Amino acid sequence: MSSARALIFLALLGLSMAIQLEGPIVKEFDLKRHTYSKPSATQVGGNIAGSDGFLTDVATENTLNWKDQAYYGVINMGSPPQPLQVIFDTGSSNLWVYSTDCTTKACSSHTQFDANNSTTFEDLNTPIDIGYGSGQVSGSLGQDYAELGGVKVKDQVFGLMSYATGEWEGPFDGLLGLAFQSLASDYVKPWFVNAYEQKLVPDPSFSFYFTGKNNAEGSKLFLGGVNDAYYTGDIQYHSLTSEYYYGIEFDGIMINGKMLPMKNSLTAIVDTGTSTLAAPSWLYNSMLAEVGDIASDCSNISELPEMSFVLGGIKYPISGEDYVLHFDNENGEDTCGLMWYTNNTKGTHLGSFLNDLIILGDDFLKVYYSHYDMVQKRVGFAKAKAPDA
Repeated sequence: MSSARALIFLALLGLSMAIQLEGPIVKEFDLKRHTYSKPSATQVGGNIAGSDGFLTDVATENTLNWKDQAYYGVINMGSPPQPLQVIFDTGSSNLWVYSTDCTTKACSSHTQFDANNSTTFEDLNTPIDIGYGSGQVSGSLGQDYAELGGVKVKDQVFGLMSYATGEWEGPFDGLLGLAFQSLASDYVKPWFVNAYEQKLVPDPSFSFYFTGKNNAEGSKLFLGGVNDAYYTGDIQYHSLTSEYYYGIEFDGIMINGKMLPMKNSLTAIVDTGTSTLAAPSWLYNSMLAEVGDIASDCSNISELPEMSFVLGGIKYPISGEDYVLHFDNENGEDTCGLMWYTNNTKGTHLGSFLNDLIILGDDFLKVYYSHYDMVQKRVGFAKAKAPDA
């Protein structure tokens, strides 16, 4: 390929393309599924005033990087515990895993939870159905122990999925949603909210450090606060626009010292469960015009301009190496392209949803340590660093 502009619109996981690669994970944000009601402090983060008896240590869950497309870890479900690998997702609120009742192709390559082998499992006989950009899952609700990073939550309601559509590539047996209860299907109380209410974590907040190393260990989820060994400087906080997603004020994108024109105001959704960045097509096209040609042989990546996301008046720059995707082409050669979704990306269900939103996914979060405070209703960022750096 020449150094013509290489635009790679990555569709659903496992979608076949002219260039063979697994597409990143993108969820379908379907606001019409949910009726919004403002949660109380108790619903959001437990009994805020009564903090006596809470554990004092921040718990740590080691997190793995799968092909720079998703971050996941092990959750132990039931008694005796059954280990399952789940994606950590701040863009949804439900915990679900595949059930042994699932016979569809999408489930076949994944470890499945066997409710019959858990002495503490309770079947709630309630159906659940959740749609994502990568497919749809459905099943029934159950209740059991759910332990992550040494934090063992009792009576956690979760989905046992017996049906799945789409191609769910990767070593993932389910998903752990970390957003607000108002977003959850069937208004199920999220796992982290239960962890705080059961006094298993010292603070109603959690944070992420993501490595940019493909298939590498070293990424972390900190439950109950932050770990300052994984970032530099001060954390800059941004108030949430609602108690739903982790949505914050978005001012725009700056490239080559100038702000790109804004057709309308946007909210930025901070989402660990989306692999890349996503924006309306009009903003994407303006960005592309400023970035210029991306050499498919990756020869000009160091020359690409810095791109800054401006949030609440604060600039957060990322380099060309951060926003360009490396992958092997059919000949096994290192190939580069832009890794963004728009509302016109073929194969996704984002549609008009992206008219008013920009999604800050893992490409952004690999550069910036992120802190999610459910009670003070804010998200914070600081420049990420390896603890020995």
